[in-house]
Amino acid sequence: MSAPTKATSRTPRASTLSPRQRLRRRVLLGAILALEVVMLGYAGASVMAAMALMAPNSSPRPITQTPAAWGLLYQTVSFPSRSDHLLIRGWLMPGLLPDGKQTVDRTIIVVHGIQANRSSSLVLRVSAAYEAARPWARPPMAGDR
Repeated sequence: MSAPTKATSRTPRASTLSPRQRLRRRVLLGAILALEVVMLGYAGASVMAAMALMAPNSSPRPITQTPAAWGLLYQTVSFPSRSDHLLIRGWLMPGLLPDGKQTVDRTIIVVHGIQANRSSSLVLRVSAAYEAARPWARPPMAGDR
């Protein structure tokens, strides 16, 4: 009968590694740790951003300005939603055809973010920029061809 042999580990002991191999191992472990910290930080920031974006605003912001402040024509409209019949309020800003007639045949829907309302300056700026970009909807300006 043969004598029992000692179980050997597949990973060499730190004392049998050369200094260069030990340095490589430490750098690899440090990189793995840094990657884990970055991933956890990213996951935490993502959860916090999602919670902030999805949290309902407990006190709605007041309407502070209308499209008229930006020189836009508008009508106040409201209608019930299809599924839960909530009253949706907004502004309908008709477009102008090249002949100067108002139309609602071509509609762009601009939606504000969760922490804003329809009088948000960004929503009104987008609407005003679209209006200004149509050369037939405004008086000629210097530099127009």
